[in-house]
Amino acid sequence: RVGESRRRSVMKVYINLRDELIVIDTEMVAYVNANSNYSDIYFIKGGKRTLSMTISKVESLLRQPYSSLDEIPFVRIGRSLLINQKYLVHIDLLKEKLLLSDYDGHSYLLSVSKFSLKKYKDLFLVSRED
Repeated sequence: RVGESRRRSVMKVYINLRDELIVIDTEMVAYVNANSNYSDIYFIKGGKRTLSMTISKVESLLRQPYSSLDEIPFVRIGRSLLINQKYLVHIDLLKEKLLLSDYDGHSYLLSVSKFSLKKYKDLFLVSRED
């Protein structure tokens, strides 16, 4: 069972597993990387949490607290990557890189296929024109 909290604009997801309760502050999630039936969640200030669930399930959980809002910060790029657009700084199609940063010394430089980056970039630009 999963719950959510919106106190003082802190967006948390609660994941109740058989032997543990995991609390994830969604605003601190930089990205999620699929690893077969597991998902690695990387936090912007550092650290990683591996969950025994698919990236599709993690994506659904992370989007829940934002369901009543106009914009959802999490977007899927390709089959194995989910990013928090809040931290998006740079896309380099030629080098096939995507940079996420909090402008406070914490960043991730991710390798992403040119096809996936171009598709995301085009969708991003179209959504900003509305």
